[in-house]
Amino acid sequence: MSVIESFSVIDNLGSYDRAANPQGLSVWELLPTGVAWSFLGYSYKIENPHKLIPKLLLDGIGIAVVIAPFNTKENKALIVKSDGDLMWDISAAAKAIVGQGVFSDVYYVAGQLCFFVNINNIDHRFSFDVVSGAVGVLIPSY
Repeated sequence: MSVIESFSVIDNLGSYDRAANPQGLSVWELLPTGVAWSFLGYSYKIENPHKLIPKLLLDGIGIAVVIAPFNTKENKALIVKSDGDLMWDISAAAKAIVGQGVFSDVYYVAGQLCFFVNINNIDHRFSFDVVSGAVGVLIPSY
């Protein structure tokens, strides 16, 4: 099975030291504006001026992306296949439990892909099964 190669984030920070953050940039300012990768010799890219949070899936067959994590109007969460096509619209799949919540992050917790969402100023997370499309239980995340 072919997997994503040359995964990289796109930003305008150059060689800025994110870890030390000497200029005290905000979380939003430190976020990338895009992500790029290659698959079977073709190049792909997702960019958004409202920033994004990408996470390469562990098996390399796709990328989880939170778009516009601090913008209630543009905010959405997706999983994109290695060929750039949409695999899952997480915003739609989780609508019943998330409501008007705002997606704020995505990463693995104990080996499970988890999306984080702020609902009425309370942070929550839920797991998502990339194979079946099953949305996990909404859990407060303190």
